[in-house]
Parts: sequence; structure tokens; C-alpha cells
Amino acid sequence: MDWFLNNLETVVVPIIIVILYGLGNASQKKANREREAQKESQEPTDIDPGEARRVEQIQEEIRRKIAERTGRVIPPPPPKPVSQPATLDRPHYSDRDRSPQMPPATIPSLFDEQAHQKEIELKLRKVRELEEAIKGRKPKGQLRKDLFGDLSHPLGQKKAILIGEILGSPVGIKGPACWKANV
Repeated sequence: MDWFLNNLETVVVPIIIVILYGLGNASQKKANREREAQKESQEPTDIDPGEARRVEQIQEEIRRKIAERTGRVIPPPPPKPVSQPATLDRPHYSDRDRSPQMPPATIPSLFDEQAHQKEIELKLRKVRELEEAIKGRKPKGQLRKDLFGDLSHPLGQKKAILIGEILGSPVGIKGPACWKANV
């Protein structure tokens, strides 16, 4: 018993950890096998042709609705071939029997040139206004007069102190020589 207690940290604990690790891996492998078996059992083995046709029709309808909402034109689905009984004699075709070819589907222009031109003009107007605002800045002397005029008001003084605290160097860096007493 003394050996067990003396070697608890060096021998017994690592052995327990290895055993728990092995049990965890085994349970994970078993769970993975069960999941795979469950997935295989859920996959249909026999697909009903009527069900497959119905699913295709629903998918095509969804695609068509999405295309309508986004403004794209989807060509109509190709006609499904109809099986005809096989005949031994070949029919004779003439130019009159051929069905007229349909013109290719036209895709409406998604790019509206007039709207695009208006958008560009609007952006140019905004850029010109910003350039005018930059050019129309007050001269340095005027800015100085405005600042001193603002300092004559008590709220302006509070604002100046606050801005000095925010933009100035931290008080801890200034040191005790720059500290001011409220006397």
C-alpha cells in the first residue's frame, strides 16, 4: 500500500490516463460506425421514377421563379422525346414538314445606360462639391479669431480644457513638475 501511495503521481496516474484515452477512442469509433450505418439506412435504394420526375419539375419551377425575380430569362425546357413505335418503312421528309426554327431567346439588357449615366453624374457632382468645400476653407487668421472668440465664453473654455486633456500628452508622462494644484 505504501508503494501505491508513493508512486501515485509517477506511475498510477499516467496508467489511468492511458486507459481512459483508449476507452474514449473506442467509444468514438463505435459512434462513427453507428452514424455511418444510420446514414446508409436513410439513403433510398429504390428511386421511384414518378417521384424523380416530380422532384425535377419542382426544381425547374423553383429555378424559373428565381430567374423571373432576378430579371434573367431562362429558355423553356427542351421538349421530352415521345417514344413512337418502331416502323420498318422510313418516312420521307420535305422542307414543308420541318417545323420553323424558333429565333434565339433574347436576353433583356440588365445594364440600364441612362440610370448608369445619372449615377455617374451624381457622383461627379458630389466630388465637385467636396472640392469646392476644400477650396473654400477659412484662412488661418479667420480660424484663429473664431477660436479666441469661442474662448471668451465659459462653455468654450470648458471645451478647450477637455480638448487639451484629450489631445495633450498623458498626465502620468508629464510628471509632478507639470501638475497644477487647485488652489
